[in-house]
Parts: sequence; structure tokens; C-alpha cells
Amino acid sequence: MKEKRLTSREADIMKILWDSEEALSSREISKKKENLTLNTVQATMRTLLKRNLVIADSIGYSGTVLTRKYISNLSEEDYYESLMTKKGISNFLTNFIGKSDNAELDKIEDMIKQKKKEINGLEK
Repeated sequence: MKEKRLTSREADIMKILWDSEEALSSREISKKKENLTLNTVQATMRTLLKRNLVIADSIGYSGTVLTRKYISNLSEEDYYESLMTKKGISNFLTNFIGKSDNAELDKIEDMIKQKKKEINGLEK
């Protein structure tokens, strides 16, 4: 899958869509998070639509006005998986290891040793 990094605003909106069990309008999305204005959501939704990360799923009413309702076209799991490309994993591990203490590094080392044993056991 092609890597599709989200800006923090896009990530906020995608998280709202991922957490929702139903399609949401821009107005409904803007009400889910305090710092999201309707104009910001609408502008961000245009970008997400162009990138094919959301789709207009249905038409509903917002008061007496018809409005589009959106769903995510990319699952949360697929998004995070796309970030874990070889380069992404390397960068993540470099940052994580750089901030880890000895105890965390020992745990990681033990996990790697255990996985190698499992792999070697399967190859024999």
C-alpha cells in the first residue's frame, strides 16, 4: 500500500470517522472535537476526498439542508500499517531506541532472541 501520511488535522478527522459507526457530515465532525471549526473540517474534507481517504457515503439532512455524509476509505489498521514501511520501521526503531532505558532495551533484546529461536526452530 502506498504510504499516506496524514497531517495532524487530517488525523483528527480520520480518528473521528474511524471511531464512528455511521457516516458523518462535516458539521457532525466539527462538533466531535472542540478545536475543529466547520470551515476547517470542510477544507480538510476536500483534501481527504482528493486523496481518496474518505468517500461521500450518503446524503442526509443537517436541519433542513441536504448534506453529504462521509466515511473513511482507509481503515485505521491499514493506515498504521502503511506507516510501517521498511524506512518507517527503521526511523521508528531509531527514535524508540534512542529514548529507551536499559530495562526496555533488555526486553527488546529478549524479544528478538525469542523470535530468532522460533524462526530457527521452524526452519529445521
